[in-house]
Amino acid sequence: MDTLRLTVDWRTAESDTPEAMQEIFTQSLFQDLRRLDAIATVDRVPDSDVPEGGMGAKWLWSVLTAEIPGDGIKLALQEVFARLPGKPIDFVLEVDGRKMEVKGVRPDDIDEVSEKLVAAAKKLKDMA
Repeated sequence: MDTLRLTVDWRTAESDTPEAMQEIFTQSLFQDLRRLDAIATVDRVPDSDVPEGGMGAKWLWSVLTAEIPGDGIKLALQEVFARLPGKPIDFVLEVDGRKMEVKGVRPDDIDEVSEKLVAAAKKLKDMA
């Protein structure tokens, strides 16, 4: 399967966590995912709501995006959930400009969700 883009968003899960701690989680997960062979690239997501006159890039806390070969989805999800145990996470799957959102995924659902994401990626690819 071709490479797909998966956006991982756990802002809702971390809403009661101080922003500084959210940033630490984001940086740690970013570094850990970059080391995985199953993931082609990992990027921070820039905040599009930077105040006028603001300098430099501001990143969204608790949001990362990754380019993943279709067969690497399960491993990527396992890594995310290993570092954020028990946290519900939202995902946006993008293939050839087509998107699908999955909200509130829990670690216990990883097998089912990863299979559905692979199937959805194939379906989105076929629609292109």
